[in-house]
Amino acid sequence: MAQDGTRGSKDNNSSKEEFCDLSCLGLAEAFLAEISVALLLFLAEPPSF
Repeated sequence: MAQDGTRGSKDNNSSKEEFCDLSCLGLAEAFLAEISVALLLFLAEPPSF
């Protein structure tokens, strides 16, 4: 840890990006799960047009 200043700021940026990626992945996963559930319900009981 000789370069404390630069190393610290770099770590903060990487952890911030990682957190954003994780939250975005969680949102996408939940979105896909909801869509797949809706699709299964739709296929199980197709509405009569």
